[in-house]
Amino acid sequence: MLLADEQTYGHADHEYLGWLLRRLPPGEIVPVAALPAPAPLGVPVVEELAGRWYGGDVTALLGAYLRLLFGFQVRLFVRYGTALETHQQNLALVLGNGPARLLVKDNDGLLTSPDRLLAEGVAVPDFTDERMLTDDPHALADVFVTITLHLAAAAVAFCALPPARASRLVRDTLGEALAEYGDDPMARLLRARTLEAARLVGKSMIVAGTLVDKARTGARDVNKFYGTSGPNYLRHPPAAIQNMTMRRTP
Repeated sequence: MLLADEQTYGHADHEYLGWLLRRLPPGEIVPVAALPAPAPLGVPVVEELAGRWYGGDVTALLGAYLRLLFGFQVRLFVRYGTALETHQQNLALVLGNGPARLLVKDNDGLLTSPDRLLAEGVAVPDFTDERMLTDDPHALADVFVTITLHLAAAAVAFCALPPARASRLVRDTLGEALAEYGDDPMARLLRARTLEAARLVGKSMIVAGTLVDKARTGARDVNKFYGTSGPNYLRHPPAAIQNMTMRRTP
């Protein structure tokens, strides 16, 4: 996993005036958000990349990506109590010069546990925004599910593969990443909230962004307010969920 160099910046002591120079590593860098998009040749970008680097095997490319994604995200969650807001815009695949790597940028929306960091010998960051700190493991799991699972993993896989195959690929690679940590309490929690859950949490950004008093909605942060849920597509692919819904409709 690679981090973009974002250490060159300036500001004018005003919240709206500043700049940042982001330096990227060498290689073919493709934002994850671009993978489902059509390439100039008319096929999705993911297919063009698979043809260039994985012998045309889209599943192999996505499997490599998901193992990278879940490998470091599960480690951060279980060991360090940290969930990054690494959606498709903040992630990129780096291809060439060896195995595929994952590039992360723009880490301004993470959520982390002071207790877990201290237990691992890591100093707690002195964040100006205290909303980035929590010792509630379920709050951390909410970020993991809605960002890492829904946006960074499932949205990409289901755009590129048939529903049943996409569901199995995401489920299996997440399961492999969690298996490394066995019965660790944080691993058990994340497993329960993802692989074993009947329903998966979703964001309620529209509710949080209304003019309704925050005391009524309970929303502290528009980007981290959760009140909806839906059937777990890791247990039932979307096509099966749709069929079950149709059968229950009078």
